[in-house]
Amino acid sequence: MVAAMQRDHIVDGFWQMPCKPVGDWPGTKNGRDHRVALSEPALALIEGHLAAKNSCNRAGLLLKKLVAELGIERVTPHDLRRTCPTTITRLGFGRDAMDRIANHKTNSVTDVYDRHGYEAEDRRIMAAVARHVIGLVERRSRRATWLS
Repeated sequence: MVAAMQRDHIVDGFWQMPCKPVGDWPGTKNGRDHRVALSEPALALIEGHLAAKNSCNRAGLLLKKLVAELGIERVTPHDLRRTCPTTITRLGFGRDAMDRIANHKTNSVTDVYDRHGYEAEDRRIMAAVARHVIGLVERRSRRATWLS
């Protein structure tokens, strides 16, 4: 999905994903429009991603390079899709938040009655995920520096 992201999808710090296919955009998996809050670090990375040509190929090459550098046997983009929701629940935000951010259909009665948009909550969640990931990278970097 990130490879097909378009500049007009980024609105007010959210990635607004149209449910239907448009141009290179494949549409969302469940056929519902979706918004994901973007942390400041994510917004900075996305600007470079959108500016790069052949971003899909570039992203694939970067993932392969990272996997090789870290000595990981195998990683797919879908592994990253699982990692974010797992991190959301690990950080204590719960499955409702995880389902909402991952755009999972829950078919719950609350889907009918709860019309709150969760913008502020989702921004806090994604900022916490970004801090967590940055912390992991910084610890790894400090450890690598210490070991060399």
